Amino acid sequence: IHRIPVVTPNMTITDITTQSMLIDFLWQNIEKIGKVAELKVNEFSGLSTVIATRQNAKVIDAFRRMINAKISGMAVLSDDGKLIDNLSLRDLKGIEPDAKSFWRLWGTVGIFKEEMQKEFPPRTKIPAPLVVLETNTIYDIVEKMALNHVH
Repeated sequence: IHRIPVVTPNMTITDITTQSMLIDFLWQNIEKIGKVAELKVNEFSGLSTVIATRQNAKVIDAFRRMINAKISGMAVLSDDGKLIDNLSLRDLKGIEPDAKSFWRLWGTVGIFKEEMQKEFPPRTKIPAPLVVLETNTIYDIVEKMALNHVH
């Protein structure tokens, strides 16, 4: 879930809260969460297994894996296993309903991502995937996400 509606007691929608809004709010109020901001990534309970695809995998297979795993995004790895990008359901925005661009789904993830970035340049150019270390804190994570406009 990336958005959640705000409703009245009789279920009338009055607003929408997004992940981005939550990150911005946390960043603007980070001092209020006290010692929680000092928790390190390796201290979180419930860390999950990373699901990834290789840059030379077929796009359609990567999206199929996402659907089967019930996730909306995955890491993209180089041939030597290094993180180079991410692929998310949002990347499907380049597949038009008129079916003219369906062929892209049978190409490789690497080429698909290159083409998508040409057609839909990111608002903020980030030179490399954003990462955190196991020793980074919640403060570090919220700061990175807020300043780079990611969620």
